[in-house]
Parts: sequence; structure tokens; C-alpha cells
Amino acid sequence: MPTPTANLTPEQLEAFGQELDVIRAQVVADLGERDADYITQVIRAQRGLEVVGRGMLLLGLLPPAWIGGTAALSLSKILDNMEIGHNVMHGQYDWMKDPRLNGKTFEWDTACPGDQWRHSHNYMHHTHTNIVGKDRDIGYGILRMSEDQPWHPYYLGNPLYAALLAIFFQYGVALHDLETERVACGSLVYSVGYRHPAVLANAMATLDHLSGGRIVLGLGGGWHQGEYDAYGIPFPPVPVRLRMLDEGIQCIRALLTEDVANFDGEFFHLRDARCEPKPVQERLPLWIGGAGEKLTLRTAARHADGWNVPFLAPDTYRHKVQVLHHHCDAVGRDPATITKSVNLGLALRQGDLEAQFGNIAEFVKPGVLMGSVQEVVDRIGEYTDAGAEWVILAMRAPFDVDGLDRFAAEVLPALG
Repeated sequence: MPTPTANLTPEQLEAFGQELDVIRAQVVADLGERDADYITQVIRAQRGLEVVGRGMLLLGLLPPAWIGGTAALSLSKILDNMEIGHNVMHGQYDWMKDPRLNGKTFEWDTACPGDQWRHSHNYMHHTHTNIVGKDRDIGYGILRMSEDQPWHPYYLGNPLYAALLAIFFQYGVALHDLETERVACGSLVYSVGYRHPAVLANAMATLDHLSGGRIVLGLGGGWHQGEYDAYGIPFPPVPVRLRMLDEGIQCIRALLTEDVANFDGEFFHLRDARCEPKPVQERLPLWIGGAGEKLTLRTAARHADGWNVPFLAPDTYRHKVQVLHHHCDAVGRDPATITKSVNLGLALRQGDLEAQFGNIAEFVKPGVLMGSVQEVVDRIGEYTDAGAEWVILAMRAPFDVDGLDRFAAEVLPALG
């Protein structure tokens, strides 16, 4: 339950801060040889336990040696993670000027990299202690620990998750800073011709429950005739597929939001149709993919929460956004209620474009991020200036993992 908080005046806060400064000064003044000897002894003990434990497991012939080795390694791990790693990375021993005990560069023997721990624990946890949605140490992104956290059926497994987290704790620590529960799940886009809208709606509602309310449904008219032919699905002309798209998204919206859905269209029909249970999200986002100015963008203006188009140059993208706005004006809708996005390729090195896209490389090139870090940053700026709210990297096999790492390390920070 919420707890009352004290309303301190600025003067009281200043006085409280001064008291904390006095305590800190006393602690710093007390640091000395005793503390240096302590951490040195702990490190020696930890190293010794690790050597003994590994030796007993390697050379021990009888079960007692196995038990002893496991116990020694367990204690060694606890000392390494908590008494050494945790405290050193808090900067507790920076005053010693020992490069081995530098809190900013220290690395420990666990699945969670030191830099990640310094962010998730030192910064996020100690800045936002016990604040739900901020402090990642509350449940490690796995458990529901407070009534302030929205409940989902996923949390029925809390006892099991807690047991697994206890067993594989270092991996839970390694994963919890990734914030995977905030990652939206979906596809850009499903083809309306592959599945009946009712089947797709029920599947998405189920996935929304399994993901804890993170599903985004992208829908398009379909374009790859080879896939249609391979599956034995009729491939009608473009105008027909786009009319199917317009009907399909209406059917899906009705099924996801209405208790009983009815629809009479040219292609799809619903009679007292139900989709139960409803998604976790009150309004599961429906996106439309495509650039057709007469039909696709009109459907997006009428029914979509988001719109996506791939591999367009910034000027072309700007024009499409303007057309979408005109359709919104025609149906009396605020264009700001539609999230506008663009799919872009990434080819930072010479030859990456052809390796990923093969014989369509020249076709998609206007919508591929290429060149230096600054050129990529400037290019993304052109898309945001043209109206893009999301820029989505459309990677193709063989995946350029090095390029993606460079994008994360150099481009993202430059974007602010």
C-alpha cells in the first residue's frame, strides 16, 4: 500500500544534506590501512577457495571431496560477487588508487558485465530505489513484487520464476538490465491473404497474454507472389488485395474490442463472432504497412494506430506522410494519433548492401543507412524532419552483427 511521504521544506532538505555530508566526511577520514588489509585478505581468501574447490572437484576420488569442492567454489563465488565485486564497483576502494580495485573499470567473474552492473545497480537502483518501473532490482524484470505493478496472467508463474531466478541468479542479473519486458513484439507485416482476420485476431490476443501486453499487429496487402504460389493461396490483383486489407483490419479491430462482432464485406463475414479472452492491452496497436497513396494510406488514415513503409528516400517519405495527412483530414482524424515509421537498411561497410539485399540492392539503396557515423546520423535526421517518429532497422541475412554493434555504440549516442 502507498506510504505517506514527509514534505520537507527546502531549508530542511539542505540541513539533511549537510548531515549526510558530515557522516560521509567521517567515514572517509576513517579509511586507512585496516580497510586495505581487509579487502586484500578477502581477495586472497576468495582466490584460495577457488583453487581448493577446483582442485577437489578435479582430483577428488570420493563424494566427500565433491561436496567440499562445491562448497568451496560456492563460497568463493559469493565473496567474488558480493564482498569484492559489488563493493569495489560501488567505488568503495577507489581511495586506494589501486588499478585492480578501480570501481569504474573493475570486471568480475560473472555473466553480467561490469559496465552493465554499474548502470543497472549503481545508477538505476540507487537513484530510483524501490520505485516500480524504474528500479530494475525489483523483481529483476521477471517477478511481480508489488501491487503497484499491473497484474498479468504471466505472473501466475511467480513461484516458479523465483525458484529459477535463485538457481540461475547470475544469468538473471545479466538479463535484467536488457528490459526485455518493454520490447514490443510483432511483424511488419502479416499479409491479409494468409490468414482469415478472425484467426489472426485470436492468435494475437493469445500472444498478447503470453507477452504481458506487448503485441503490435502489422498488416499489409501482400506483395510476394512467390510465397502465395508456394502456399497455394490465390494472388489477386493489387486493388483486390488492398480492399481485402481494408476489410481485414476492420474485422480484427471489432473482434479485439467488441463483445460480439458482426461484419458483412466483399471478402469477409462475421456473424456473432467472439474473441475471448480479449487482449491485455485495452487497444492492441494495429499498424498498416505500405505506400499506396489511393488505397493503402486511406486505410491507414481510417483504421491504423501506426503506419510503416520500407526503403524510401527522405523526400519520398515526406511526400507519403503528406498524403497520409490529407487522408486524415478527409476522414476528420488527427494525424498525430498515427505513429509514423520507416524501415531502413544498415550497410556501414562496403559490400554489406549487396551481401544483404542481393539483386534488389539498388532498388532498396535509397532507404539504406550508409557511410560514416555522422552521415548515418544526418540521414536519420532527414527522416525525422520528414515526419518519421520511429526508424526501424530492417536487417537481412547474413546479419551484419558488427555493424549493428557499431550502430548501438556510436550512432545511438550521437542521436541523443
